[in-house]
Amino acid sequence: MDEKELLKRKIFTKTGGFSIQRASRSVIETLDYVSELLRNPQHLVLMFPQGKLFSLYSDEIKFEKGINRIRLDENSSVFLMVQMIEYLQHPKPTSFLYLKEVDTLENIELQYNEFYKQCLSKHRSVSI
Repeated sequence: MDEKELLKRKIFTKTGGFSIQRASRSVIETLDYVSELLRNPQHLVLMFPQGKLFSLYSDEIKFEKGINRIRLDENSSVFLMVQMIEYLQHPKPTSFLYLKEVDTLENIELQYNEFYKQCLSKHRSVSI
């Protein structure tokens, strides 16, 4: 997550979150660190590749450059995740999570946006 965004949401640091400084030489070091973490199948890395948190009802998610620098090996698993929030008739929100495993980071932005649109379409039919 972008360093400025992480400072606004310190809760992520308590769960192992770390930042990336865009327009800095340390970007490469951070992405190499992520690659190293992913070599261990016991590790989980959650990324916000758009750099900021946006409305979950956006039409398209734009990724920042750099995600393709992350190197995966045969032990790595990559999942796309979309979260939708609904109230419907309830006073408290219900969170719906959609997951999809992908084999490669190649064209990951395109893969994600296609999955995101499928989730939006499916989610529109949710009723309780």
